[in-house]
Amino acid sequence: SMLITEVDLSPDLSNAKIFYTLPDKSKDKEASLALKKAAGFIRHELSSRTELRYTPQIHFQYDDSLDRANRLLSLMDGIETNPNE
Repeated sequence: SMLITEVDLSPDLSNAKIFYTLPDKSKDKEASLALKKAAGFIRHELSSRTELRYTPQIHFQYDDSLDRANRLLSLMDGIETNPNE
């Protein structure tokens, strides 16, 4: 499964950058290739389902912000606090 975390649309609506994350980061390369292959189909479907004058080019990018947040939380959990200080 995949989670779309954010979509950035350029001001002129010509480009859409879609950020995604995966529960299993080891599948990122495989997912990236599949998304790249599917981008044209997704763009065609978007075009047929919306009334936009121009359909944006679609670009997918793995979102590592959740990975970074989890690493930070893990580091914070590892910090021992002294309640006497």
